[in-house]
Amino acid sequence: MLRAAWALAGVLGLAPGSSEPSDGPPDGPPDAPLGLSERASAGEGLREPVSTREAGVTSADAAPGTTGLGRLVVGPGRPGVLHLVDAGGHHVATVSLRPEGRTVVEIPPGRYTVRDAEGATVASVEAETDQVHAVELPEAWQVEPAERSRASGSDGPSAPSPAVVTGPLASPDAPPPSEVELVPRRRWARWAAPLLSAVVPGGGQALNGQPGRGLAIFTGTVGLVLGTVAVWGARDPAAGATPDDPGPSNAREIVRLGALGGLGAAAGLLYVGQILDAHAQAVDRRPPTPRRRHVIALEVARFSTVGFAPGQPAYDLYSDWSLAIMGQLVPRVTLGISDLGIKLARHRRMVTVQAGARAAYRFFDRGRVWLAAGGGVLLQGTRANAAATPLVDDPDEPPPSAERALSMVPYAHFDARLFLLDRWSLGLVPRVSLPLWARRYRGGRSLPRYGTTFELGATLGVYF
Repeated sequence: MLRAAWALAGVLGLAPGSSEPSDGPPDGPPDAPLGLSERASAGEGLREPVSTREAGVTSADAAPGTTGLGRLVVGPGRPGVLHLVDAGGHHVATVSLRPEGRTVVEIPPGRYTVRDAEGATVASVEAETDQVHAVELPEAWQVEPAERSRASGSDGPSAPSPAVVTGPLASPDAPPPSEVELVPRRRWARWAAPLLSAVVPGGGQALNGQPGRGLAIFTGTVGLVLGTVAVWGARDPAAGATPDDPGPSNAREIVRLGALGGLGAAAGLLYVGQILDAHAQAVDRRPPTPRRRHVIALEVARFSTVGFAPGQPAYDLYSDWSLAIMGQLVPRVTLGISDLGIKLARHRRMVTVQAGARAAYRFFDRGRVWLAAGGGVLLQGTRANAAATPLVDDPDEPPPSAERALSMVPYAHFDARLFLLDRWSLGLVPRVSLPLWARRYRGGRSLPRYGTTFELGATLGVYF
């Protein structure tokens, strides 16, 4: 897990300094507050914020200023939300239209597209340094003067107060309640933050100017790791000493092993998740937009289960690492190859190769949370040197020089995923499996035929 986390931190460090292009405008209620994005212009490390504010604009407002930003004036218009997307497909601002006033959007120079909540293009505009441009809305978005007067609650024109007020980044004074947090972007933090989080959990968040968030992550990670170690060392050393040890010892062992698997999965997910979060916070603090229209998804998973074992207590914790390659055939439906892995056992030179097929349907995908359900089948092939206890009993066959065995394990699963970046997600996957033949694990261990098991999986997925 530690090597994989370091590799992940390196991959994020080499990623570009902006988030991935989204498939459309971000999810959110129509009444959401006016958006604020602090994305820097490509390659320039711009520190000025991209802001939206509602105000009246006169000819005096069009005079060039000293901000280095361009201004777009949108509205007045019918109530609704429009999204501003740059030439690279990145979402940079959310504009809330109101009939009683216009909205001023301050953005870096460049060409932009205005889209509605469904992703349809409303207008294309180009912002220039220290220039003001009016965005002409289609008739469907325009509002009549009478309707504007009714919305403002008066019979005459009114000057609405700003909805969002922004100030210079270097201002030492605390922002008033109507301001939005302004955070300077440091390009080197996009690789330094995840690498620091890989060394010290929460360190990347502290580097991003979020010490409280970093302290919470550090405390949670250390607590889960210490809890995992404590549960791992809590086995009764006298367990199994009595030949006919009664059942309660087995019950205690099942609870201990179940807690060990759950705590280990939680610690791993939190550790990897805070590395992704450190990169996301360093690049762009807007909520991620999951890749709903992805074609291929790669997943690394670790499943653990409590099953039968020889001796007393008669249970043990079985773990299994695997890789999956899933394709989205139609929206919400995925099908692909799963449970890819190789397991080795030095004694008898045992080698087990496994692969399977899996299908799932995503029945919920709101915001950054996805929920899905499905099933699949896992196939295993095992080869080992011959031994006194063969893999398959067949008295009619002569002892072979090498033994081979096959296994099939159908299962049903539930999948809950949380996106921390547009393309990266963490998942928790409980599933129920039923081996039709003995199922093999690392070290030559195995679960018996027809031994129904409940497995808990922790996954890391990336979408293309």
